[in-house]
Amino acid sequence: MKRTPVESSLVASAGYAPQTRTLEIQFHSGKIYRYYDVPEEVYTELMEADSVGRYFIAEIRGAFSYEQCYRQDHAATRLADSSPALEGTMKRIPVESSLVASAGYAPQTRTLEIQFHSGKIYRYYDVPEEVYTELMEADSVGRYFIAEIRGAFSYEQCYRQDHAATRLADSSPALEGTMKRIPVESSLVASAGYDSKNRMLEIQFHSDKIYRYYDVPEEVYKELMEADSVGSYFNAEIRGAFSYEQVR
Repeated sequence: MKRTPVESSLVASAGYAPQTRTLEIQFHSGKIYRYYDVPEEVYTELMEADSVGRYFIAEIRGAFSYEQCYRQDHAATRLADSSPALEGTMKRIPVESSLVASAGYAPQTRTLEIQFHSGKIYRYYDVPEEVYTELMEADSVGRYFIAEIRGAFSYEQCYRQDHAATRLADSSPALEGTMKRIPVESSLVASAGYDSKNRMLEIQFHSDKIYRYYDVPEEVYKELMEADSVGSYFNAEIRGAFSYEQVR
């Protein structure tokens, strides 16, 4: 997609396809993401904002379904990196946070590894070392992660080999979002359901996309459904804290 360069420390360029309501953003890390079902006025406001990065964080990140755009050669590299060796073996330092359990950084590869209290481990790529330093020195590690890291860098979950096999099995065609969900009052979330046996949360967004989040405590689902703002709770407590996949 044709993109226009912007003045921002976070965003390098942005483009929009009105016929498909698709917003494409390239970050200074070199990564490119596409956001779906985005109103054209959101793109216009992004390009006219005094701070493009702040507008993106406040109005776009977390509000729309998205996917990273890989070049073919890059995708092959990323698949190779998903080997059993990707097991979250980087040395991490424990931190005081209700969201993040520990974090580590490899300066030679600019890779940040974060373990959440859910037990899940994620790696974030092309992360400047100063971002890791600021994360570890932040008054609130969780808030810094949400504001400065989540959504700004490409990432993947680190799976153990046996867990990866299970996840591949779960990606069968039968996974089509058939869980019973309850409609909610939210501009972001349309409905949500929970499978207590499998600790699985299923969320349908107003874009009509459905995502499943794994190993979610039941109290998180209850707090989501009782929250004054379901969307704000999702952004603060669920997004980025649990492994997930799109099912429709």
